[in-house]
Amino acid sequence: MMKHKREISISNQQLRTITQNFRIVWHEAVWAQVDALKAVKRYIEANDLENAYRYSILYCPSCNSLKGDRIYNSRLNRWFCPKCWGLQREFYISMMEKKKRGQGLGDFNEELMSSFL
Repeated sequence: MMKHKREISISNQQLRTITQNFRIVWHEAVWAQVDALKAVKRYIEANDLENAYRYSILYCPSCNSLKGDRIYNSRLNRWFCPKCWGLQREFYISMMEKKKRGQGLGDFNEELMSSFL
């Protein structure tokens, strides 16, 4: 497991297209297998496969995107697209500004959200 934030960015357009197509094919294969496992009532195996997919670099857990680069959040053990990473970071910063002004934060988890800095 990686210990810090790590960004995977592909600048070559051809390689980017290949990577995106690979993600789409892999996505379709995983969900076809999950459906096949559920059809024969092998729910635990289907659940394990779903979890492995959801924690993979193929998928952004915030927007469900298969496209683009990824940034790893070691505290959450998940890969996010740069757009969602930026939104989470902005949200954390705005909540810290509210905290400084003495406003309530609701159920905001400061420790967890600080992992997006």
